[in-house]
Amino acid sequence: MDLLADYRRATMFFETGDPAGAARLLEPIVEAEPGNSSVRQLLARAYFRSPSSTGPRSTCASWSTGTRATTTRTTCWAARWSG
Repeated sequence: MDLLADYRRATMFFETGDPAGAARLLEPIVEAEPGNSSVRQLLARAYFRSPSSTGPRSTCASWSTGTRATTTRTTCWAARWSG
């Protein structure tokens, strides 16, 4: 997996109006590099801008423990920034 290429693709998806596509690419990058704040911020923005029609639930890594949890996009976003 080329994380930098995936990050660049995710940025392009986000900037062209596909935040859900960006989030799909960013989630594994956050898991691989949990300390990368640029990736976490773009993922949070992608979650925030994703249309609710894509489904109310999203899988994300827990900010504090690194374990996976199924939460709403809003809760996931808030958990990432409240830790």
